[in-house]
Amino acid sequence: MNRYSKYLKEIAKSVFDGSFSMRRCLCNACERRTWFLVSGAQSRSIRCLSCRATAISLASLDRIRGLPLEPTQSHAYELSYHGVVFNWLKNHYSKFTWSEYFGPDAPAVVNGTRNEDVQRLSYPDASFDLVTSTEVFEHVPDYRRGFREVRRVLRDDGWFVFTVPLFEATNTQCVCRLRSDGSLEWLAEPEYHDSQVTGVATVPVFWRHSRQEIVADLLAAGFSHAEVTESRAFVRSTPQWVVVARC
Repeated sequence: MNRYSKYLKEIAKSVFDGSFSMRRCLCNACERRTWFLVSGAQSRSIRCLSCRATAISLASLDRIRGLPLEPTQSHAYELSYHGVVFNWLKNHYSKFTWSEYFGPDAPAVVNGTRNEDVQRLSYPDASFDLVTSTEVFEHVPDYRRGFREVRRVLRDDGWFVFTVPLFEATNTQCVCRLRSDGSLEWLAEPEYHDSQVTGVATVPVFWRHSRQEIVADLLAAGFSHAEVTESRAFVRSTPQWVVVARC
């Protein structure tokens, strides 16, 4: 099953159970009024028919657009080579860098996109004013090292805005870890997410992040301030969590 057939299956299910609807409202990615497909529990599955923005990407842009940064003078870095946030940053920031992690055996550049592991970025210190990511850090084996790397490549007045699945737990749970031979050791029920690079249900989940602990982790990585913010950029009944950290 590819990601499109998976989404169509979800739409069909929501039509059957009565949770499907279409709404016309402002898309902060398209920056105009357009139609959205809405389905699932609490209308959590949202997709703009014009730009394919989801509730997660709309919430991220809600926070990014509110930062005290001047896009014509700032340098943004996105940890992905596709998606709504990527497209918005590319269209609005005069200096924009992006990458994707294609794996340790892939070349340094794949079809014009840099192959970067967030645990060991190749960029110099203080390269960027803004770093963004969408649903990445649950898949990073040593996410704390990844946070330190993001802090390293940000300037002293820089910002880190990202989303990650967050759970109401005191501590972040380790779901999986890498053995020395590179194989996976599952410590909880195996879970995989979809990937633009490798396909549906191909990327292992290493962490279930605690809302409380992720803030402490960012402060320990060297950020001066970090918070989990609530965005209701689409509908008030459907809050999305966005993590915002400042150097």
